[in-house]
Amino acid sequence: AEYWNNFTNIIEIEEPNVNLFIDDFAINAGETKELVINLTNEIAFTGFQADLYLPDGLGIEQEDGDYIFELTDRKGSDHVITSGKQANGAIRILCFSTNLNEFSGSEGAVVKFRVTAANDFVGNYEINIKDIILAQTDESEYQLPATTTKIEARMLAKSITLDRTEVSLEATQTTTLLATILPDNTSVKTVVWTSSDEDVAVVDENGVVTAFAIGEATITATTTDGTNLSASCKVTVVPTLGDANNDAVINVTDIMVVASYILGNTPEGFVFEAADVTKDGKINIIDIVAIANIILSSETPDETQLAARVARRAALGSRLFIDDTSIQEGETMQLAVNLTNDIAFSGFQADVKLPEGLELCQEDGEYMISLSDRKGSDHVLTSAMLPDGTIRILSYSMNLNDFAGADGALVYLTVKATQHFVGDYEISIDNITFTQADLTEYSLEPTVCRIAGTTSIDGVNGNDVIVATIGDNIVVKNAKLGSNIIVYAADGRIISSEIATDDDLVIEAPVKGIYIVAIDSKSFKVMVK
Repeated sequence: AEYWNNFTNIIEIEEPNVNLFIDDFAINAGETKELVINLTNEIAFTGFQADLYLPDGLGIEQEDGDYIFELTDRKGSDHVITSGKQANGAIRILCFSTNLNEFSGSEGAVVKFRVTAANDFVGNYEINIKDIILAQTDESEYQLPATTTKIEARMLAKSITLDRTEVSLEATQTTTLLATILPDNTSVKTVVWTSSDEDVAVVDENGVVTAFAIGEATITATTTDGTNLSASCKVTVVPTLGDANNDAVINVTDIMVVASYILGNTPEGFVFEAADVTKDGKINIIDIVAIANIILSSETPDETQLAARVARRAALGSRLFIDDTSIQEGETMQLAVNLTNDIAFSGFQADVKLPEGLELCQEDGEYMISLSDRKGSDHVLTSAMLPDGTIRILSYSMNLNDFAGADGALVYLTVKATQHFVGDYEISIDNITFTQADLTEYSLEPTVCRIAGTTSIDGVNGNDVIVATIGDNIVVKNAKLGSNIIVYAADGRIISSEIATDDDLVIEAPVKGIYIVAIDSKSFKVMVK
């Protein structure tokens, strides 16, 4: 006090080029932060005093009950600093040099100290420095204006959670994720949203997630207050039932894609899970009808419909079959695939297996398979040869029209028997599935058609020898006189053994079927129908 009482020449300074101040700052609740008192001066000073007024909740670091203030390197060799709390709550700082040394420089920090914010110190506050007096070596005293420091006291985030940790979407669908940051009085509650795979799903600044493509993406919300806390949600983009080509639109193209798959191809972009509308782990005609339903009604069949379909699939006595028949080697004929049905159907698929030597004819590169007049106005038919030679046939109606009638030919196959197609063979029809417009599926029993390959009705020629069948008889003409003529049944039994004469030899066949006629060293195969 005696030191300061020596200064009697008091000069008030209002110019901004002499100032004692603390820069504005931000501090987090519970945080300890170092502050500095800056001195800007165009003239030299040897000492100063000032009163600091701190808001409640902000305390200066102490040691053994004393406030800790440190002088910076602007001090002289013998500068000292001391402090004490005043009755009005201010903390008075006193700094001087016993040898009247001056502070160096003309700007920058002269004092540093640390403050700690209370855990509930949140909001906007001020530190005021008042009653600022600077002293010079000539005992001149300068009174500076008070200064104010603005404080932004923030509450940092302690945790962040999302309202969901997993979500499933179909392509083009959206959902909004909500982020919760605690405590409630957290100062900065904004987050940054990111997606781990924007090809699958993206998220905007409001947490709105939009699904793009099948797959998984992790959507993450991260705090922006410097804590970098984060929470995530796994987004699974699942197939859209019916969108078989995964282009976010369900239309006739999806039906064609599914039909192509059923016929043994794998079209580009094909998604099995989307094509399997009935969710039964297989793709067949019922899925095509289901997609047609979606296109026509804009509604996906619900689980109740699908359950009913499964429950009713073991229906009835309907049958898809080819009548037993015969064909001559080299002959082309049309086979009728018949349907006997006691309920109406709108579509079907089936696998037809022809024996070796019986070929499905083609015209302009297309298999000669056609629907009968039992088809509806918009029924279409498509087919393909599978790798094992099976012919898969698929027919459906875009408008879910039923096939007409309850019996008769449904499909025609044009086939040709190769040379030497002689004998007893089978045509099988398997994997038969029929469907109704309401998605009811019926699996029909496999059927087998017996087909006999025969020689020409005019007989078999061999060096002027003719072996023919007329009714139930086998007729041999022009055999060399004295030749041995033996007729064998298909099981190897000898039916007849004769010696050729000048007359035609007529042998009655005991039953219809295939017979081998041996004339000396030559053999002929014929069929009695």
